[in-house]
Amino acid sequence: MDKLGVIVPYRNREEHLSIFKKNITEYLNKQEIQFKLIIVEQSDNKPFNRGKLLNIGFLEAKRLGCNYVVFHDVDMIPINVDYSYSNKVLHLATNFISDTNYNKETFDSYFGGVTMFPTSIFEKINGYSNEYWGWGYEDDDLLKRCINNNVETNSNILRNRRTNIIGLNFSGKNSYIKVKNNINYALPIKINATFNVNLVLDESKDYDEYTIFSIPGYDMTLTYNSFGRYKFEFWDYQKNVYSITSKITKTYLTNIVIEINPMDCIIKMVQDNEYVGETTYNRKLLSYSKEPYLYIGNANPYRGVNFKELHGYVSDFKIWNDDNLLIDLDFKNYISHNVYNKPMEEICDSFGCSKIKINENKYTLFPKPIRRKSTFKLLEHENNGFENGKWKNIETRLNQIKFYNNENIESGLSNLEFVKDAEVVNDNVVKINVGI
Repeated sequence: MDKLGVIVPYRNREEHLSIFKKNITEYLNKQEIQFKLIIVEQSDNKPFNRGKLLNIGFLEAKRLGCNYVVFHDVDMIPINVDYSYSNKVLHLATNFISDTNYNKETFDSYFGGVTMFPTSIFEKINGYSNEYWGWGYEDDDLLKRCINNNVETNSNILRNRRTNIIGLNFSGKNSYIKVKNNINYALPIKINATFNVNLVLDESKDYDEYTIFSIPGYDMTLTYNSFGRYKFEFWDYQKNVYSITSKITKTYLTNIVIEINPMDCIIKMVQDNEYVGETTYNRKLLSYSKEPYLYIGNANPYRGVNFKELHGYVSDFKIWNDDNLLIDLDFKNYISHNVYNKPMEEICDSFGCSKIKINENKYTLFPKPIRRKSTFKLLEHENNGFENGKWKNIETRLNQIKFYNNENIESGLSNLEFVKDAEVVNDNVVKINVGI
């Protein structure tokens, strides 16, 4: 008979734990699932280490004879969840309700909250890394371990509309194109950019932002950032800032269209023919016509700070002004330091760029977890992730850098070290206090 280990990483949330213990016990008994609830409390003063606590709980589940486990956050109360055995790795945290407006954003590669593993597969991937301290990225690392060990996952399949193209490569703050700003901002504007961003992290920064194009000053800019979002940002004449932001997604060869309607004061953003969002601004835009140039690949290469430079390539860039094509950069016939703007029959200066031939596969696969649809009630708690335009805690940024630098490959069950301070057993509930 199958036996489930419910493993909960925990510290300093007594009210949530009391609610969770009561609800999960009643819920699993009602489903007639044999289980052990294993609460692993971090008793030292180090930053919280969710992955390491879950590894410790897994060893306890194995000792107690569990043949599958669910790694479960304490603030997610089951409402409609199937906890029965699966021989596949499943992500269960798919849908949420709450008593307030409190909610949780999910995205395609989200692998946190509540995740189910057969014990054999969790051992095969060597468990979680033990090296993610504070909030974030231990779940991203876990999904990567599944993929690297050929554990079955799902995929999003993106069909690339263009597979054989020429583009211009940008390699940092000294790579950019300088284009005359002849746009009439009193007329409708349409901006079309096709590009791909390479996620190059600068360890000296709190986060990274990569500029596709910018009209500087109070920048009107299209960017991708290390939070995984595409963003169009601009200012009105009273210097109020507005933005349209995509959902969290990985980088790929993408097309974004921005439409500015100055008569109705509406700006819309579309990505790969799918509507992203729109915003209404106050009366009129900032006087962007005062800026003599706009830049591709850099926010402003001449101001000396905050370049938000692009690492990646652009394969198409066009701007229409009241349906008249004003900018259409010719990358196909690029000659070093010169990019031809066909409609205006003028040469634009480029710096540090190189022409590349881009051979994209017809389809791009983005792995994502296999999901068993479930509904949980969220217990409200303090946000530990993204806040006021950056990560709330420095540990999250350090975790992000570790993840993208592949620094935690060997860490896991095989070299897990901890000190068990105490253990309390009460029927089906085991509570372990550990120093890590």
